[in-house]
Amino acid sequence: MFEEDKKNLLKLNNKIFPQIRHYQLIKKIGEGSYGKIYLAEDTKKNNLVALKIIDKTFLELLGKTEEAFIEQYMLINFKNKNIINLLSCFQTKQKLVFVIEYFQNGNFENYLKQIQSINGILSYETSKFYLAELLNILLFFQEKNIVHLDLKPGNILMDERLHLKIIDFATAKIIGKEYDLNTKKFVKNSKNNKLNNHKKIKLNNNNNLNLIGTIEYISPEMINGNIINYKSCDIWSFGIIMYELFHGYTPFKGKNNLDTIENIKNGKFYINEKLPFEVKDLIKKLLCYDQKERLGILDIKDIMNHNFFKGINFDNLFNEKVPENFKKSISDSEFFENKMSFHEELYTTDDTENENEDIVENLNIKKPNFIPNFSFGNDFCIVKFDKHISLQDNYYY
Repeated sequence: MFEEDKKNLLKLNNKIFPQIRHYQLIKKIGEGSYGKIYLAEDTKKNNLVALKIIDKTFLELLGKTEEAFIEQYMLINFKNKNIINLLSCFQTKQKLVFVIEYFQNGNFENYLKQIQSINGILSYETSKFYLAELLNILLFFQEKNIVHLDLKPGNILMDERLHLKIIDFATAKIIGKEYDLNTKKFVKNSKNNKLNNHKKIKLNNNNNLNLIGTIEYISPEMINGNIINYKSCDIWSFGIIMYELFHGYTPFKGKNNLDTIENIKNGKFYINEKLPFEVKDLIKKLLCYDQKERLGILDIKDIMNHNFFKGINFDNLFNEKVPENFKKSISDSEFFENKMSFHEELYTTDDTENENEDIVENLNIKKPNFIPNFSFGNDFCIVKFDKHISLQDNYYY
């Protein structure tokens, strides 16, 4: 721990670090690439939160330690009404824990599945509303010079009013910079095409491919490794989401991962000719195979100015009511019937060992014959940026 951090801690009157004993797990509500998400009761504040719990051994085996710090950095430094709010973060001996806002309406992916089971797809106006809200997020990213690199419905939560909240910044990047695990901040990258946050995806032919994101939403330049501007990757993913909203499925999905990748590389997709011209035109311009010609690559506002978004007030969007609301509200009291029991480490020893065995086997990682020496230290809880400590009122309890 930095000495200056210790001094700052002494000044935090009546505030202590959050600890696992302050939370009562209720049930698992999600699972990401590097962690599991639990609904929990904050016993000190008597409210519901979500805990993103990551096994340190998991990250050490995959060489992904920096991704936990990247997500922490992004959530602390880039605040926006359409980004999930990080309430605090702490660690136990084996786990890293992010405490984030909880929204009972779940994620956008499940919402779309629910809509499909009711009446096929969202209405034209509702789809336009959500795409406009996503564009506001991309505009914010552009202004901050960051890219998400894993934009998909599964990484979008819906708040109590069914507005969108982006989550999972583990693979995010500040353009032109790379994360320095030693200093815990982004530094200038002399090789702008270097991309460290690759995720191994196992293909059916037993080969592994290093990619970022989720297969169905990744861009052809991500596959080919010739990214000119990282913003193009988020724009492509946005185009995939738009296609999905108007068709009910993604355009390049194949029988397996390898098939999907080949479809993306070919760049050919079917589009429903019965759709309005402005919908078809925008989809084609977003899913343009040539990243240099993709609409929005110079400025996200070029997408906003497309005829499809005519009549949208982007400045007031978050304050407006969503055109349609199919979601049934779930009473918080329903969650308290069967609370989970757990000890400090949240999993049993056997559970952790089984998880790591699966990681080693599925990704062909050589199993270490020693206990990893974790490199997280105390600075996962206290973050040092330049000459000051980044503290928020809700960052400590």
